[in-house]
Amino acid sequence: MAKKKPPNYSRMTPEDLNVIRYLRQQGHSIRDIAKSVPFTPKTICRWLNTVSTDVKWRHKRASRLDPYQHEIEKLIMDSQKYGKQSLDYRGAHEELLRRHPELSISYPAFCSFIRQHCTIVKEDSLAAIPLEHEPGEAQIDFFDAKYHKHGRLIDGHGFTVSFPYSDAKFVQVYPAENQECLFHALIKCFNFIGFVPRVILFDNASTAIIKVERNGRKVNPRYTEFASHYGFEARFCNPARGREKGSVERNNSVLRKRYLSPPPTIDDEETFNDTLLKSCLETLATTKHYKKAILKSDLFDEDRRSGLPLPRADFDERKTLRRKANNCALVHVRGCDYSTSDKHANQWLTVRIGTFTVEIFDDYGTPIWSHARSYQKGSTTIAQDAYLDALMARPRASISLGNQPQGEMTCQDKTQIIETLSKTRLAMREEVLEDIMESESMTESPPNALFEIEPFTVAKDEYDNAIKGHS
Repeated sequence: MAKKKPPNYSRMTPEDLNVIRYLRQQGHSIRDIAKSVPFTPKTICRWLNTVSTDVKWRHKRASRLDPYQHEIEKLIMDSQKYGKQSLDYRGAHEELLRRHPELSISYPAFCSFIRQHCTIVKEDSLAAIPLEHEPGEAQIDFFDAKYHKHGRLIDGHGFTVSFPYSDAKFVQVYPAENQECLFHALIKCFNFIGFVPRVILFDNASTAIIKVERNGRKVNPRYTEFASHYGFEARFCNPARGREKGSVERNNSVLRKRYLSPPPTIDDEETFNDTLLKSCLETLATTKHYKKAILKSDLFDEDRRSGLPLPRADFDERKTLRRKANNCALVHVRGCDYSTSDKHANQWLTVRIGTFTVEIFDDYGTPIWSHARSYQKGSTTIAQDAYLDALMARPRASISLGNQPQGEMTCQDKTQIIETLSKTRLAMREEVLEDIMESESMTESPPNALFEIEPFTVAKDEYDNAIKGHS
């Protein structure tokens, strides 16, 4: 007798399932159907009760760490307030085993549990939320931007103002990323576009935020004063969450490539910024929004209508400081030295430091001197004509120009200064000559050729001997 062939228990195909369902609808029993197909009655019952689908779902397996899930999340999240000293996954694994010696779990299994179950600690891997921006909202940010000035490569900074609703963007260039540059850039942009945004989103830069605390932020009083002067609402991103102002972050890269690559040559930042703002505005009239398929200029008109009017007077971005001049009549401001006047050595003075200027006043508000601000740490800016009285008293002295780079000298035209000093020194030579003639009882003055001898370039004895030699 031939041996019965065992049934085929291979995976059931959709064709087999369709045959089984057809026979079942015809009134056949499960046992009769099992005689016609190579599947057991138990398998047939299981497949008849399932819904046909091509998706193969994974089954979530239980873990020994399920009872400790909340403790693990709290352990990692609580340590994040310590910044770089917060617990990583390995440190959290060791701390959990220390708290629960009876628990035996490997480090790879611990990391796998966190990836699959503890979604709160992997926020960076979550999807971005599509945001809807209202007209009149703006985002601002600084970015690194090099440029050439007076033959030197400057490690400058670009400043971007972006309007997410219309995708309008404006860029400017500054030599530093300080509060004076921030205020100057915003004021210049407000005056150019003719309105003030209702809301401005910024990160936690030190120009606006003094300290980020656990229960809030300590905002710089000057930034609060600036916001209240223009009436906009100041908002800030969460720490280390630059993607919350994704519009300006994306536009930083676009504007750097479009206007600042390769690094441009700039003689004057303010003039160059005027050109950049005009170019950005002209671009709005020729490009459409990447999603709304409408001209950006039309959308920017809605931003303008939703914005705030400009105040009657601009905010004064200059910062007032009190500094004492040293015995060389130099004041030290932000790592640089600036000359005052030879009459104000060792005196307390008022300094108003702006984006591009440093102005020095006495206690009565009288202007003493105005310099172009230097951003080269350790530089000394000296105006030669500020020491005329000292030169008259010391005709043999010469003035060092300091180590400021060419082009940043704040003195007057060098030719005019040399002429002024020459006339002053000539008068001093005549005075010295009269004193020597009187002391030596000389009756005739030396010839005019004697005045070609500069008393500030030769030794005093040589000068005196030359006069006596003509007696």
